[in-house]
Amino acid sequence: MDIFDKFEVFSYRDAASILANGFREEFQDIVSVLRRLRITETMIRTPGGSKGPIAYHVDQLFSDAWQETRISADLHVKLMKAKGTSILSEYTREGYLDGHRIDFVRSKVAVDLEWNSKDQTYDRDLYAFSAFYEAGAIDVGVIITRGSSMDNAFFRRLGKVLEKDGREGKEAVYKKYGASTTWMGKLLYRLDAGRNGGCPVLAVGITPGSVLNFVYPARPMRLQILKRRSARRTLWRTGCGLQTIPGHFGHPSRTCGLPGRSAWSQPRRLGRNPAS
Repeated sequence: MDIFDKFEVFSYRDAASILANGFREEFQDIVSVLRRLRITETMIRTPGGSKGPIAYHVDQLFSDAWQETRISADLHVKLMKAKGTSILSEYTREGYLDGHRIDFVRSKVAVDLEWNSKDQTYDRDLYAFSAFYEAGAIDVGVIITRGSSMDNAFFRRLGKVLEKDGREGKEAVYKKYGASTTWMGKLLYRLDAGRNGGCPVLAVGITPGSVLNFVYPARPMRLQILKRRSARRTLWRTGCGLQTIPGHFGHPSRTCGLPGRSAWSQPRRLGRNPAS
């Protein structure tokens, strides 16, 4: 199955190229996780959010080389004469950075999963990415979240929620996945606003193609092109095998070893819209 039958992917600040060129092992790990990520309707219908079955499934897909990580740093300040190297005074501000956590970190690559949390959680994640990046602890971040095609119409097809004991509850599934929860639209406008600071970010959206045995409703397939406003964002598409695509988007002569078919210098979305 084509990865882009399962995910929508947006690259900010050349995150895709940085991953593919600078962190090949970590990149291959992430691609492997995405290929093996297969969720079920039962997982979606079961409550739990960041502690639910989908988060547990993703956690099992990452090897022990990827560790949940917290950053802690002190700031050492020196006040010096305008000329020369004489120090007038100095002090250390302890706990200047402390408490920011990231789900999975290996080398200088960070990955966070957000599934059905409050959308303000993205602010925390992006601030953590920025803090790690400014401290030199990471060079690139990845956020895996619910894609825009997992919309209200999709969740309405799933019926009622499941209780923890497996019995069907009274509330409809779609009511658990409201507009104020974490999904790609809420993430992209934050990235467009630069809330990731200088940190390159790859945004990966889980689509209905990742749901085991999910069948799209019978209707004519069409191609949809959606132009995005931000020139800093690029959507890249992949094929089933690891091939090469333009490494510097818009310059086909340069390749970066990403899996795929093509990339575009002008941000746009090209794909199947199951809800249309």
